[in-house]
Amino acid sequence: AGTATTYTVTVTRCAVTAIAQNVTVQLGANGMVSLAAATVNNSSTANCGFATGGGLSVSPSTFTCANLANLGANTVTLTVTDAGGNTSTATATVTVVDGLAPSITAPAAVTRPTDANLCTAATGSWLGTATAADNCSALVTNNAPAVFPKGLTTVTWTATDPAGNRATATQLVTVVDRQSPVFATQPGIRNVSTDAGKCSAALTLVLPTASDNCAGATVAGVRSDNQLLTDPFTKGTTSITWTATDGASNTATYNQSIVVTDNEAPVARTKAATVTLSSLGAATITAADVDNGSTDNCGIVSLTVSPSSFSCATLGAQTVTLTAKDAQGNTNSATATVTVTGSVPVPSIAVVPATTVYTGGVATNLYLGYGPQSVGLTASGGMSYVWTGPGATGPVVSSSGAYLLVTATVAGSFTYTVTATSASGCTATKSVTLTVQDVRCGSNNNKVLVCHYGSQICISAGDVAAHLLNHHDPLGKCTAGTARLLAASPEAAQPPLFEAFPNPFTESTTLRFQAMTTEKAQLRVYNALGQLVTTLYDEETQAGQAHEIVWAGKDLAVGLYICRLQLGNRLYTQRVMLSQ
Repeated sequence: AGTATTYTVTVTRCAVTAIAQNVTVQLGANGMVSLAAATVNNSSTANCGFATGGGLSVSPSTFTCANLANLGANTVTLTVTDAGGNTSTATATVTVVDGLAPSITAPAAVTRPTDANLCTAATGSWLGTATAADNCSALVTNNAPAVFPKGLTTVTWTATDPAGNRATATQLVTVVDRQSPVFATQPGIRNVSTDAGKCSAALTLVLPTASDNCAGATVAGVRSDNQLLTDPFTKGTTSITWTATDGASNTATYNQSIVVTDNEAPVARTKAATVTLSSLGAATITAADVDNGSTDNCGIVSLTVSPSSFSCATLGAQTVTLTAKDAQGNTNSATATVTVTGSVPVPSIAVVPATTVYTGGVATNLYLGYGPQSVGLTASGGMSYVWTGPGATGPVVSSSGAYLLVTATVAGSFTYTVTATSASGCTATKSVTLTVQDVRCGSNNNKVLVCHYGSQICISAGDVAAHLLNHHDPLGKCTAGTARLLAASPEAAQPPLFEAFPNPFTESTTLRFQAMTTEKAQLRVYNALGQLVTTLYDEETQAGQAHEIVWAGKDLAVGLYICRLQLGNRLYTQRVMLSQ
């Protein structure tokens, strides 16, 4: 028989108890985290021992950023396996957390102009976008205002991940005003007149106004003549450059013209002047000769006088006009008296027969065959003389300045004119007509033809004087007017008054005559031979004017003298006797 073995068999009931604990895990930089079962194991038991490898497992064991939801609370199951393959499970809460903050880079600083007509700039894409990075994700936000004011604003960009971790970066935003001001009112060209008596105008300017997208624009003006705006504006055009400037130094300009016109006429002042004609008979004056301090508020540019030239025809007081003109063309005139001095000749011609033989008492009558055959014409009343007269067919003449000798050669009427010139160059003329008769008769032309009581007689030269003086016979042929000089007129026998007293006389006698009308009178004395002794009167007499002329007989031969008075074309005689 064999030996019996006794075995004691102990049967153990295997029990597995899973015990889990809540844990917190941190996401890594890659946004993930792995969970080991041991981490959530909270002393789980397996009386039969744990399975190979530890017998612990957890599910899920990997977490991502997505597990941050629900405040990161995630339920996991811990499974415990014993050696016999028995299992037990327990749950735990795994809180997934993210402790890594994001990173953020703000956009570059930006400068932005204000929006049109505004002093702000509305936020827009121009602001840019920040760049953020996170192990999970990041929400990027900023505190940019909807409208940026002018100036510097700091924008803070914030990156926030799902765990609430944050990072910030700042961006500088500068809003600048680049919009120029605008003139709201623009006073235009201003036309004004100079102030009275001045060449300028004092003005109160109407200032322009300006608006700007940003308040505070100011307006200033600068004159083209660099004077203050409050100073008077001189005549002409002055430009004002108006400049509106805002706080950002943006500007706007426009030009305004101030046109000052001189509408004030000059004041012409005159004085009297005297001018003397030159030897050429002319004289001139200038405006300065009659100007007496003419003035103008802006100055006189020209003074003229009219007339300015004078001649012999304008001797005496002449009225001239002085005209003052300024640069604007305004004029003013005043008159002045210019006294033109000089002399106008008053020529006269003295006719003197070559001899004193009486031929009828008319010096301008020459008789071929009896008496003087030539006369001397002597001009007076001027400084120089020029004679004109008949040509080669007339009498022979010989001229020497004022004197002209005329010798009768043929019968006829011959007029001689003298032009006298004064020291002032002025001229005047005087004429005389010589009448030449041919009174020669007889077979040899050696006798003289006389009209004796209406009949023509041919007598010797020695008998002519008696006929002329005693009978008043005229020389030459008888004509209707010379049948007997003065015989047809009763008043011709004696004028209203023609007498001599005393008569006879020894030393002197007084000749008295009176004409009834105003006319030329001539009183001459002839001797018994018909020779001219003297001329006592030779000029115009007034009607009713009485004349008394004393004729002295000293140094004269005793005898009979014939006094002949011619009034106009009438002849009167008076015989006087000079005795011892």
